[in-house]
Amino acid sequence: MSNIITTDANLSLIKSQYERELTSSHANGILTDTNPNAHRFTVSKLPTYLHDGTPANRWAIQRNDTKVVIGSVSGDYGVIQNSDFEDSILEGFRLNGITPSSVKPIVVNYGSRTHIEYTFGDFRSDVTQKGDIVALRIIANNSFDGKSSSSITCGAVRLVCLNGMTGFSRDVKMNARHTSNANAGYVAGVIRKAMEQWKTNNVMWAKLATADVSPLQGYYIIENLSNAKLISTRVGKLASQVWESPTYAEDRSRNLWNVYNAITQVTTHQLSERHYESGNRMSTEVLSAFADALHDSNRFEHLVRVPETVGGNN
Repeated sequence: MSNIITTDANLSLIKSQYERELTSSHANGILTDTNPNAHRFTVSKLPTYLHDGTPANRWAIQRNDTKVVIGSVSGDYGVIQNSDFEDSILEGFRLNGITPSSVKPIVVNYGSRTHIEYTFGDFRSDVTQKGDIVALRIIANNSFDGKSSSSITCGAVRLVCLNGMTGFSRDVKMNARHTSNANAGYVAGVIRKAMEQWKTNNVMWAKLATADVSPLQGYYIIENLSNAKLISTRVGKLASQVWESPTYAEDRSRNLWNVYNAITQVTTHQLSERHYESGNRMSTEVLSAFADALHDSNRFEHLVRVPETVGGNN
């Protein structure tokens, strides 16, 4: 745009023009896309300019297919194309001798962030020793928004209900910054760390299954998590309903594992794909809080205490 800003009125006009152009641009894209080829697009890094033509020292990341601008980055930001990222991940799996049984991409915010779920049906754990099986899931995360590093998340899928869940540690980072494409050998090492986390997660999930709580304490836990803003009010209300009337026979026991599954059942199946990232965040935060409670009796008492308020989050 060539407008010269001289008054608040002009600024308002330019803002309105920008918003119209942004809306028009987004009309060419899909906010959240989960089709099998959703991540198969390339991007270009383009220079931006001030209204007088002066370079702005910021670069735009634009999808080559839809032409939607999905990121604003610095000059030294290195673009990792999704195809190169995926190739490195798959080669990393091969070097570790593992093969995914299913693959699902989740592309959010018009393509600014890509998450690819790789499920490994051959890697299973019986959490309760009574047939409640979880399978390994590794999530590869790439971004073009200039805010996130490429990373790998270690999680699981519960086979009885296909709940998705993530571990209680933060993502294993691929790079501190987007500076270059990660080679397969490096990625293979990151994947090994994720698989070590898988073993740790299995131990933690098993401990949750032995941590009994009363039916009333289950409600308290969910409400306290909501008040602490670890889950949203909506998720808390829906999780309380699942806790009251379990969908699956495996959740009729009353322990922290069943509380956790009441929450992940909501974040996996009752939130839209648009909330994929926040659902994973809540899963991680809840498991971290439960892990702390198992290691500290004071935190456990804090977790199951009578809630101070009702509905502490929106």
